[in-house]
Amino acid sequence: MVTDPALATQDAFEAARRYAEAQADYAALWIDYLVEPSEEIDLGPATFVLNVRFTGDPAGHEAALREIYGGPLCVTLAAAQVTAAELRSIQEQVHLGLNTPEAVAAGIYAGHGQTTGADELRGVVVATVFVVIDDAAARAWLDAKWGPGLVEVTGMLRRLDEG
Repeated sequence: MVTDPALATQDAFEAARRYAEAQADYAALWIDYLVEPSEEIDLGPATFVLNVRFTGDPAGHEAALREIYGGPLCVTLAAAQVTAAELRSIQEQVHLGLNTPEAVAAGIYAGHGQTTGADELRGVVVATVFVVIDDAAARAWLDAKWGPGLVEVTGMLRRLDEG
């Protein structure tokens, strides 16, 4: 619901986004539309919910955001307790770490086509590599190196018996 029409503007939305992303405990930001997007509808801030996730003090952040933004707002606590900045740091480490003898020993062959990305909504780093030979060994190594469940790895090639 719009709490302050004067602050339910695109400029106020951008200010709220900048506030959120500048916080040390910022984890994620996304929007959910309240209407089906179409060419006939003005998709201004009153037509979507601004969702922001932090790793701490959601009530304090909601109060600060309400001073900036008057459109529909939902502020929540990040379940994974990993900030967006921490995810980006882990992503960089993973990108480099997947091209090591340690990764090969865990059954991960990155190859030249590896990709990594930070999924802020789920609080994980996702990686695609050439092949994962041993899923259990790969999972154990990833969990030990970066934390349980923080990195998901998928191989581009699959064994024939996997379907």
